[in-house]
Amino acid sequence: METNQFSEKFFSEIKKGYVKGWNLHKKNKCLLTVCYGKVVFNFIDGRKKSRSFNKEEKIILDKKNYGIIIVPPGIWFSFTTKNKISVIANFLNNPHSDNETLKINKIKNYKIK
Repeated sequence: METNQFSEKFFSEIKKGYVKGWNLHKKNKCLLTVCYGKVVFNFIDGRKKSRSFNKEEKIILDKKNYGIIIVPPGIWFSFTTKNKISVIANFLNNPHSDNETLKINKIKNYKIK
């Protein structure tokens, strides 16, 4: 998915002390970026045939370290902030569907509040 090819976009606010996620899209690619604040994204590869299966990665985005994170289907992700409030933008290549998205409250040592 190129950055100009998306079907749906939404914004998500996260407050200090909370974690949003864990989400996994079965078919959708996500483009994630931070609009305001500083966000810590956690990723775990859930693709069983991938060389990085079950590997964890953390990426921090803010105004000094800005960019777009492309999340392919099959990757679990969550995010949090240490700021009072932060806002992310999420662009999907297809319209959101509850049937296409998996959500859980805990992966390994990460727990959702």
